[in-house]
Amino acid sequence: MQTVIAHPCQARLACCTVPTSKRERQRANRQAGRAAAAAAKRRRSTRRNTVIIVVLVAVAATVAILATTSGKKAKTAKAVTTSATSCAHGPSQISFSHPPAMTIDSHASYLAVVKTNAGSFTITLDAAKAPVTVNNFVFLAQHGFYNCSDFQRVIPGFVVQGGATPAAPNRGPGYQYTGHVPPKAANPAQQYPLGSVAMANSGSPSSDASQFFIVVGAQGESLPNDYTLFGQVTTGMAVVQRIASQGGPGPNGTPKVLYHMITVTIHKT
Repeated sequence: MQTVIAHPCQARLACCTVPTSKRERQRANRQAGRAAAAAAKRRRSTRRNTVIIVVLVAVAATVAILATTSGKKAKTAKAVTTSATSCAHGPSQISFSHPPAMTIDSHASYLAVVKTNAGSFTITLDAAKAPVTVNNFVFLAQHGFYNCSDFQRVIPGFVVQGGATPAAPNRGPGYQYTGHVPPKAANPAQQYPLGSVAMANSGSPSSDASQFFIVVGAQGESLPNDYTLFGQVTTGMAVVQRIASQGGPGPNGTPKVLYHMITVTIHKT
């Protein structure tokens, strides 16, 4: 029987083949592991970047919303503050040494638009029947005297009186003059019809100055003819009644809500 002996090189080749294949598999496994790790790392990085982007977008959106809201709140607060403090300084401190010279046309028609923090109303001034008083009222209004003056005496069912502050109810323009009272009415209960505008005084028409009142009820309609009647509220009587509704009891009529005139504008028609 013939014995076959392998060549030494063939033996070495056979011996070396197994380890080489194993290393190749190990290398391949390592490469695959590294590739998998790299892929996993990329996925984590992608997720992390996506989360960061989402968070940044959310933060930016939140900041934008807060900035917008803050801006709106700031504007609103500013508007409210401006409105609330437009007359915080109180009435004008303008004063004069003597009554004004006659400058109006007693044959013309005059309207006074009174803008208040309760709304606006219009007074039709009667220059024909009370020229001196209408002239005085127009003069004071055109000089801004009534701007920011309060309705300091308010009695529901009676009158709304304005032209001074509660702290200085007797403050005037620096002078007094003699007005012109109306004749006695045939019906005393209608001496000053609802919405009448007349001058307040300290007991006689010779003490007329700047304060005036608007009749808002029966008690005011039946006042004696001691007060110069110079106008009538022709539009916005509901605003006057709104002011009256916040009045107080008793002769002082300290209002529960203090309304004031913002401006009084005169129109000649």
